Amino acid sequence: NTLEALELLLNDFRGGNFEKEARKSIAIIKAEELYTKISISPTEELCQEYLDKYPEGADLIEVSKIKFALTENRVWREALEANSLSAFESYLSDYPEGSFTEEASERKIEREKGQRAWKEADALASIQSYENFIKSHPDSEFFDTATQKLKEMKEWQKVRHSGKAR
Repeated sequence: NTLEALELLLNDFRGGNFEKEARKSIAIIKAEELYTKISISPTEELCQEYLDKYPEGADLIEVSKIKFALTENRVWREALEANSLSAFESYLSDYPEGSFTEEASERKIEREKGQRAWKEADALASIQSYENFIKSHPDSEFFDTATQKLKEMKEWQKVRHSGKAR
């Protein structure tokens, strides 16, 4: 293939008149091969490799766009997994005009409501306040905490009532 022929030529005539052109041609071919890999199966790592090795490559802008989209998608998945107010705020800060901005804004508002509701429920610290919170905010980042506190309160109530029955 052309790449092998150029590399052989480069080895045989190192320092010759065509060395600079051969190196340039090899770099172009390798950049094209890497871009083909990116086109078939894009990853942030492959894109970064291209950007590092070929800062003046013919496909620099396209690879930059692909990497940006891959990174944004990863950050969005991480925000969804964290499912917290801070995660959605961070996404919106990093990608104010991103692909998921509308959904992130909606989720941020829901998390803010959930945070306020949690503060109210926890301030009341009653079985009913925790039950209402759990029912109203099943996707809240405080859901597990509320569930645990409710369980503890119910257990404490059982112990208290069983002590009175004696």
